[in-house]
Amino acid sequence: MASPSRDSQSLRCYTDEEALAFVDLTLGPSSSWGSALVGYRFASDFQSDWKAQIGHWLLQARDQAYLTELVTRTVARANHPNCASATKDPNDTSHLILVQELAPAMVGYYLSRTGWSFHAWEPPSPRGTDIDVQLAAPDGTMVSIQVKAPDRPGRVVNRKIQDGENDDVVVQRTLHAADQLPRPACTASMIAVCAHRRLSFSQHPNPLLSELYGSTYSTAGREGVFLPDSKRGKFFSADWDHIGALMLLDFIRGADRQLYACTLLINPGASSAARCSAGWFPHARVCQLDGNTFRWTPEAPEYASYLPDGTKTVRG
Repeated sequence: MASPSRDSQSLRCYTDEEALAFVDLTLGPSSSWGSALVGYRFASDFQSDWKAQIGHWLLQARDQAYLTELVTRTVARANHPNCASATKDPNDTSHLILVQELAPAMVGYYLSRTGWSFHAWEPPSPRGTDIDVQLAAPDGTMVSIQVKAPDRPGRVVNRKIQDGENDDVVVQRTLHAADQLPRPACTASMIAVCAHRRLSFSQHPNPLLSELYGSTYSTAGREGVFLPDSKRGKFFSADWDHIGALMLLDFIRGADRQLYACTLLINPGASSAARCSAGWFPHARVCQLDGNTFRWTPEAPEYASYLPDGTKTVRG
């Protein structure tokens, strides 16, 4: 089966050369950054594919009229003197802030280039809540999105990752995102997670499958995988009925091509106002509950063993 992931080249409406130049124009040349890691990634030919994507996000932000606000805050926070570092540390603070600040632009870019229409960046929201971006789905439904860029890639020591790739961090920050969206929902709503790690979280979603859908089991005497009522996760809680879906979005750098990989987990307990539709995401791997059976369309991610296609809900 062909992968639903989109090649980055198929999404762009500017050339990569234009995008690269726009990064230098808006975020500043590599020499202007106090972070050795950011300076390297902005200057190296080997990193130009990543830098070009940032340029495409920024060009989209310009066209959608939120570039000034985005760039002003990103540069002020990510290139602050307190974040300066002379070493190319994978967990460099400046670099972490940079990708966190740009994550909503990445989400807005991907959705805008796959059939959605931009509405607002950081629109006014009820007191105590935080909507990062609002877009209209392909059918016109307004969707409010809270974006998280949790985790860090960590350092490789003796072939093991240290101080990074922490599943608990991703889970906890996803749970926090639910508290930031308005409750009850007044529009369809979604949490978008762009995990900053080496392994694509959209392909390795087990920690969030378990947390949101629940703990499943299989037995030798019964064929298949089952989710008992007693082990249901956050999606089945009234505290999460204002969340329509969780989107896992990654930009994946390959040797010969770059992809945007998206996995969507639809909340079966969402209120009618918050609900999201699988049809809005033609280039994602989508999980939803159909009756008492979970179905993946068009396929499950490669590493989604906790909730394979055909998992059934059961009493117990």
